[in-house]
Amino acid sequence: MSIIRQRTKNLLVAGFVGALIMASIGMAIFTFMHIEMKALKIEISNMESIEVEEPIPRKDMYVFNQLIEAGDVIGEGDIMMVSAEEGLIPQNAITNKEEIVGKSTKLSVTTNMPVISDLLFTAEDIRDDLRIQEYSLFFLPSRLKTNDVIDIRITFPNGEDFIVLSKKQVKSIEKTEENNTVLETLWLHLSEEELLRISSAIVDAYLNEGSRLYGISYVMPEVQEAAKVNYPVNQAVYNLIKENPNIVDIAMEELEMNKRKTLEQNLSTFMDSEGEIISAAKPSSEEVDGGRLD
Repeated sequence: MSIIRQRTKNLLVAGFVGALIMASIGMAIFTFMHIEMKALKIEISNMESIEVEEPIPRKDMYVFNQLIEAGDVIGEGDIMMVSAEEGLIPQNAITNKEEIVGKSTKLSVTTNMPVISDLLFTAEDIRDDLRIQEYSLFFLPSRLKTNDVIDIRITFPNGEDFIVLSKKQVKSIEKTEENNTVLETLWLHLSEEELLRISSAIVDAYLNEGSRLYGISYVMPEVQEAAKVNYPVNQAVYNLIKENPNIVDIAMEELEMNKRKTLEQNLSTFMDSEGEIISAAKPSSEEVDGGRLD
């Protein structure tokens, strides 16, 4: 009788354990399915949000695929079409190849630079009154080189400062050294109007002692707009030029001499200050002798 009870008890325990195991498995399956369904819902939600987003509009444009020097004629092999986000494309970008091939570049260009209308010119664009002018009287940036782009400005002793020539490309520059002073001569293309304006500014600077004409470089002339010319041509100066055209040459010579004197004075001041610094850094003879005695 006790054996039967023991078997019954064992069966009950086994049944209970089995039911517990089955319940655990069922709970695990339910939990797994719940997690999977939740992940699936998130994925579907993400897909729906992606589908709702509008694609970013793109547009084709031309870029240079190699280095081209200023004045070089552009061939078909010098450009290539690329696709870019519409918001990143310059407003004056050229999208028609026929408007590019056969034209020349105003400035040197590099690979992947957008082809914009402001960079190009044709022989027909060159004005009949354009002339090459040579100047040695401007104070120029020390690192200025050929094909750089500058503004020529005039500054007066009272602090007034005006733009005389705007966004002019340096066609050539020559640097010579005299008495340890570097003097620059540069060549520019100027129209008749620009020539009269710069002549007026030269005489203006000559008549107003302490004035000077100087150049300042553009950082990225390919994309920067030309500065607005705001130098008011002095009518009295203009009349003086008409009465005596030689006054321009006289003024240029005088300003060149003043520039040379200024540069020499600056160099002399620099050398004197350097000498004072070196002298101050050197130990005195007493200090040296004292050091020896010790």
